[in-house]
Amino acid sequence: MLDTLFHLLPRLLAGFWVTIELLVLSALGGVCVGAAMALAGIADCRLLRSISESYRAIFRSIPGLVVLYFIYYGIAQLEIVRSSLLWVVFKQAHWCAWLALSINHGAFTAELLCGALRAVPQDYLQASAALGLRPLKTLWLIRMPIALRLVLPAYTTELIFLTKTTSIVSTITILDLLGTADIIYKETFDPFVPLVTAGLLYLLLISVITHVSTLIESRVFRYPNI
Repeated sequence: MLDTLFHLLPRLLAGFWVTIELLVLSALGGVCVGAAMALAGIADCRLLRSISESYRAIFRSIPGLVVLYFIYYGIAQLEIVRSSLLWVVFKQAHWCAWLALSINHGAFTAELLCGALRAVPQDYLQASAALGLRPLKTLWLIRMPIALRLVLPAYTTELIFLTKTTSIVSTITILDLLGTADIIYKETFDPFVPLVTAGLLYLLLISVITHVSTLIESRVFRYPNI
């Protein structure tokens, strides 16, 4: 078994690296989309709030796999897409996967951040108004930092969920960790070694995320009254 593991480990590690790349890029994309939609969700403009609410409601309800299939097997097959510059992006399975994961992650991130922004104590906002701070300055200097602090524990859970969700990309020919393990299983007819190793690597990645989050939280919440 150990000989088999050492023989297959380089391929599994290559797939593991693909998973990490997708996780990082999708997390960044999701945070950007989520932050924009969260700000739209607390905006004074009713249209922006409606767009944000619709986006969050739709993409939190639809499974990530459905979004992935819709982009890769749906949008990417449209003639108008194939004949435009968008085809440069949509012809690549990796970019379709990144887009689907970012959209899905962005919806959950937006919901968390929107709730955190609304949960900022009114005392802080009233104090900033008394000091003569403009709404935009209050948002960036007071409201957003407090909201980020409030949302951190819940976002860690969402990031762990995203880590596990990356496994769906193996269904569109991407050789991520699960995809590589599945290929090895079909070649060797041995499901135990590749799948258990893949599970342990996922466990390692999630353990690192949890540990880093715990370290950040220990610093952020060092002074609970601030």
